[in-house]
Amino acid sequence: MTNAAREPKRTCIGCRRRVVTSALARVALSDGTIVFWGSESKRPTGRGASLHPDAECLRAALKTGAFARAFRTRLSGDRQDEANLLEQLIQRRWNRKTP
Repeated sequence: MTNAAREPKRTCIGCRRRVVTSALARVALSDGTIVFWGSESKRPTGRGASLHPDAECLRAALKTGAFARAFRTRLSGDRQDEANLLEQLIQRRWNRKTP
């Protein structure tokens, strides 16, 4: 059995595909704001979700209301600024440690 087969899997809230956790960015709702965090930083309190680190999945999650469902709360439009989230996602992708 390979390492990938033993690694936990999560579902991307954007495309709904189930993949290993290392292929996904983690998202949390911190003080009413959506933030991305990684294994190198402390996990924010509250509910979390997983998302592929690409713009298509981010846009799909925003369009379908997946963040509100994942966090089990209503999100106001200003908290979901796509440009800010995309910038965080890009930073997360480039700062990510590769195995």
